Amino acid sequence: MSKLNTYPYTLDQIKFFKKEIEDAGGADELMFKKEALKQENGMTMIATYKDIEGYRKKHLTGIYESLQNNYDTEVPYVFWSRIYEMINRI
Repeated sequence: MSKLNTYPYTLDQIKFFKKEIEDAGGADELMFKKEALKQENGMTMIATYKDIEGYRKKHLTGIYESLQNNYDTEVPYVFWSRIYEMINRI
């Protein structure tokens, strides 16, 4: 049996993210909290942030702090969707 490769995420981060989804009431609800989704003119839109460093400092803290160097996108939804995909692999 091969070892599950979750890099750059740790198993603890994936489990924590899963719990965050449950606590928020769903994946979309968590994405709103993480400012990866936004409401615009009554529609749900994927948010973008030019200030990558600012997003890192605001949202990649605590258990996610080790991921700051891996966050390199203006589209936080892309980053969080990768860890969401890992939930189904564990």
